[in-house]
Amino acid sequence: YQRRVRGTAFNHNGNLLVTGASDGMIRVYSEYQCIMGWQAHHHPVTTVAFSQDELHVFSYARGVLKQWKTSLISQCIKTIEFPESLGRGIYGSDFVLDGDGGCVIVSGRNCVRVYRTDTWREEFNLGVEGVFSVDVSVPYSSKLCLTASTSGQARISILHL
Repeated sequence: YQRRVRGTAFNHNGNLLVTGASDGMIRVYSEYQCIMGWQAHHHPVTTVAFSQDELHVFSYARGVLKQWKTSLISQCIKTIEFPESLGRGIYGSDFVLDGDGGCVIVSGRNCVRVYRTDTWREEFNLGVEGVFSVDVSVPYSSKLCLTASTSGQARISILHL
């Protein structure tokens, strides 16, 4: 890497690794070899994830979330830009996919927003302030969302989708 790696994620069985770097590049590795890479953003990529079916990679950089089709290198199929209040001063995970990949949960200083990945419509806003990290429960059916804030509080929410 010419630039620092800022985000990493394994696929569901650990055979593939996706990385996002400070140069805006996304790279996918298999058995310690880079098998694909592309310029994804103009800013450092801070969070990356595979979709559950591994057909897509999601990336986040400075308030912009992108969805990429893995079979067509560098084909961005969706870009969502968030308001200035979201995506500034974020620490930890910028976004997380729920277990079945049906929703993406995005954290920001002033809120946590939940979007459906099929329509990219905002489902709801959890209204948590000062969020620096977000995660979803491992049991896919439960839809529990954990947020941690700069005030030192953790909150568990049930996502009714």
